[in-house]
Amino acid sequence: ALYAAVIVSALVGIIVSIFIISSINRPIRSMNVRLKEIAEGEGDLTQEINIKTHDELGEMAASFNQMIGKLRELVKQVAMNSQQVAAASEQLSTSSEETSKATEQIASTVQEVAVGADRQVQSLNETNQTVHDLMALLNNIVESSRIVSDTSVQATEKAVIGNQSVGKIVHQMNDISDTVNQLSDKVRT
Repeated sequence: ALYAAVIVSALVGIIVSIFIISSINRPIRSMNVRLKEIAEGEGDLTQEINIKTHDELGEMAASFNQMIGKLRELVKQVAMNSQQVAAASEQLSTSSEETSKATEQIASTVQEVAVGADRQVQSLNETNQTVHDLMALLNNIVESSRIVSDTSVQATEKAVIGNQSVGKIVHQMNDISDTVNQLSDKVRT
């Protein structure tokens, strides 16, 4: 009877140990899978870990979910910055085309002025109007150049912000890896 009680106690102890180990390992495996998905570039940042316990694993899952939320916002911000850079580049391209057209118009106007120099006395009023148009075109070129310069500065700023955002993501991924390694060491201990 004593042997039977010892064997039953040992079996109960083994079953309880298996249950406890399983309840600890399951959330850790779940977090590990999510971290691997994100680290390998296949992660879905809309997924969260559903662990509702009030122990260290629950706190770690809550922190993980909070970090995923911040990563999600960071990725959205990077995407928005990329769109703004693309829009600024398109605007820069459009401004360059306008400047090119304005330059062609100026060249054409200057040629007309040279041809009209023979008839300067007869066409003084026409020459005066042409000079006025030329001044308007030059003002447009100055304004277009200013817009191109401003757009270039904005594009550079957006690129710097995007680079900083990527640096933050890399730093956070390194922090995640360190946390998982520490947790793995604790579980192993």
